[in-house]
Amino acid sequence: MSLQTTTLEASWQSSIEGLWRARELPRHQVADVGIGTGFPALDDVLADQGWPPAGLVELLSENYGIGELRLLSPALATLLSTDDRCIAWVNPPHLPYAPALQAVGIDPSRVLLVNVNDHAEALWAFEQSSKSGACSAVLGWLEPSAGEREGPAPRMKEPSAGERGGPAPRMQEPSAGERGGPAPRMKEPS
Repeated sequence: MSLQTTTLEASWQSSIEGLWRARELPRHQVADVGIGTGFPALDDVLADQGWPPAGLVELLSENYGIGELRLLSPALATLLSTDDRCIAWVNPPHLPYAPALQAVGIDPSRVLLVNVNDHAEALWAFEQSSKSGACSAVLGWLEPSAGEREGPAPRMKEPSAGERGGPAPRMQEPSAGERGGPAPRMKEPS
């Protein structure tokens, strides 16, 4: 890594207030307040010993339907067992299969599906569901269509932890990060 890259990275990182970087936290010195992932090895390396109880989590995947829900399902089942609110799914790429949800402990009657027509509506639905307090968690598949990628990216206000009812995982393709998502991200230096 060159001095210029290091300086640029340090400048960029210091300009984002509240950006969490796992490498900066002493291991096992954070209170155990997270929602268990169902994967002990993953819990060991996450700051909250699990998914954060509130806030935006972005999962980048080359394709949808390759197991991203398996990563989240233990935590979603835990939320449903401890909370009587629903879990909103904003613009899922496929209709959730009820028997598969039941098999991993997710009650399909507590899943709220929100399908919208465009990216701006999806962002709005995701944000409103997150802030409403009616949902234990909000899952969002927030990819803009090819035509929407041409213009400026709509931005979503990141609600404060006090406004949010629970974690809000957002699934997107890695290339979407180049447009700038609602959660700040740092690219690895080349």
